[in-house]
Amino acid sequence: MTFQAGNVDPWGQRLREGLQFQQQTLFDQAESVYRGVLQEQPQHALAWHLLGIVKAHQGQAREALRCFQQSLLIWPEDPVAYHNLGNAFKELGCQEEALEASERAIARRPHYTAAWLNKAEALQVLGRHVQACAAYRQVLVLSPDEALALGGLAQSLAALCDWPELDAVRPRVLACVAAGLLPVSPFAMLWLSDDPLEHRRYAEQFAYRAESSLRAVPRLDVDADADAGAGAGAGADMDSRNESTSAPIRIAYLSADFHAHATALLMAQVFERHDRRRVRSYAYSFGQDSEDAMRQRLRSAFDEFLEVREYSDEDIVESLRANQIDVVVDLKGHTRGERFELFLRKPAPIAVNFLGYPGSMGHAAYDYIIGDEVVTPFDHADRYAEHIVQMPHCYQPNDSLRAMSTDVFTRASEGLPESGFVFAAFNNTYKITPEVFDVWMRLLKAVPNSSLWFISECEGVARNLRQEAERRGVAGRRLVFSPRRPVDIHLARHRLADLFLDTLPINAHTTASDALWAGLPVLTCLGDSFAGRVAASLLQAVDLPKLITHNLQAYEALALDLARHPAKLQSLKDRLAQNKPHSPLFDAAAFAQDLESAYEQMVAWHRQGLPPRQFSVRAIRPLHTQQPIDTPIHVN
Repeated sequence: MTFQAGNVDPWGQRLREGLQFQQQTLFDQAESVYRGVLQEQPQHALAWHLLGIVKAHQGQAREALRCFQQSLLIWPEDPVAYHNLGNAFKELGCQEEALEASERAIARRPHYTAAWLNKAEALQVLGRHVQACAAYRQVLVLSPDEALALGGLAQSLAALCDWPELDAVRPRVLACVAAGLLPVSPFAMLWLSDDPLEHRRYAEQFAYRAESSLRAVPRLDVDADADAGAGAGAGADMDSRNESTSAPIRIAYLSADFHAHATALLMAQVFERHDRRRVRSYAYSFGQDSEDAMRQRLRSAFDEFLEVREYSDEDIVESLRANQIDVVVDLKGHTRGERFELFLRKPAPIAVNFLGYPGSMGHAAYDYIIGDEVVTPFDHADRYAEHIVQMPHCYQPNDSLRAMSTDVFTRASEGLPESGFVFAAFNNTYKITPEVFDVWMRLLKAVPNSSLWFISECEGVARNLRQEAERRGVAGRRLVFSPRRPVDIHLARHRLADLFLDTLPINAHTTASDALWAGLPVLTCLGDSFAGRVAASLLQAVDLPKLITHNLQAYEALALDLARHPAKLQSLKDRLAQNKPHSPLFDAAAFAQDLESAYEQMVAWHRQGLPPRQFSVRAIRPLHTQQPIDTPIHVN
């Protein structure tokens, strides 16, 4: 006999006891109860389901998945089990499977709001934004004030450049924010609002909510003295660490992106060029399973490469402490796949926000944010909960080993006209705003036979942008859309473009580096936030400051001038080609040395019992060869 909801259940009282433990976040005790029931009755669907929920709370998504699947084998008509199965798949990064599970839940309960929300989120991650919008709208039919649906709908509308509906939804999202709700991730706030102080406030609100949840969960058992006064997460036991100034400091990089991803493409050579006399490097990978060429390259770049996808936050913290890590570096920040709560547990003496998220993490658990004089000037310190560390040239590293295809590409192969000026707009489409698009359309009108080239295969984007062009008096056919291609091919096809046009309030980041590496000049407009100042930092590092403008009027005027005067544009291309081999932007070895100097300064102050403070690293030589280790360098 199988037992499921609706049956008279002789184990009901014990399951209720387990639920009480579960509601008190006493997950180990709840697990013991459920396993006891299953030992006596292995065909108890509800016990398997409840055990799956416990395993999910414990951060063991794969084990949770197994439990939900077992429950559904016994009772295949349970919509809630399908919903939770979808949650487990989502946690494991299996979006197609999460989508299928959500659809099965909806088939069994058509008005299941949470399942519709899961479906919408899976479609969004898969880049199916038209379908995602439809699913989010259905959530809002069922629950008109659902903040997550409003936020998700806004994000998919932005990706589709569906500005009329976005204009209607955005105020509702911002009203949710004003009411203390969290309708979007902090990353989405970077384009929903152009106020850097609002970005920090929202990140702090997000962090506070995460910290409150963390306090409700039993903590990892650590040394009591190490816990004293440590806030949300305990500080690691400093007395057990090797604090010899001659021993390499231990750096752990944490990310879900140790594969063919923008972060890895930027950082790979830095990892390889770390000086083993100065640092011992660890990779903690909690992202998707991958054995692509980049993952294989990275495995050999670190002293230790740990696959921790199946680890709970507590397990990862325990491993970091066991390895006596001095500095943990969060390469994800508030982006998809993050493990933010892990850092709230303060798993190492020093925590650094670097590269993945262009803004403040909003919590004092992070000691430093790595930037530079352009993206994080010291007079912007009030925008960050962290202390600013300024790299000498640019905060963004690059891999000088990136290959470009030697194949010859034609305009026809990319759908471009055979002649005429080509403006490249390769940024993700959510970064495009009507104000910037207005500028682009005036440029197309002013430059006969010119084209605007996008990289997008998302259904709906080309239609929407061409309609917007027509409304502004520009033929939609002058907007050209090409599919994404492998990196080496994408870099090579930059040769078909004449000028890269940046966006605001969020600039091109890796996309701008790609263009510069490929020899394509990037025209940017300096914004106010970190995310809006990145391209200016890159251009400073390749000594092309003339391509940095300070308002959209100047941006438009310079774009028009370069399009009308080929000799001026060619001069910039020649200068880029001349500067590139010697530019600090593409010198990973020097960047690694600078980064090591930054880490050494952080660790030195910590070991002296001094608090973190903002500072600037000015030279590429190791810190200890410049001045005594206990001497502050360029401190504000």
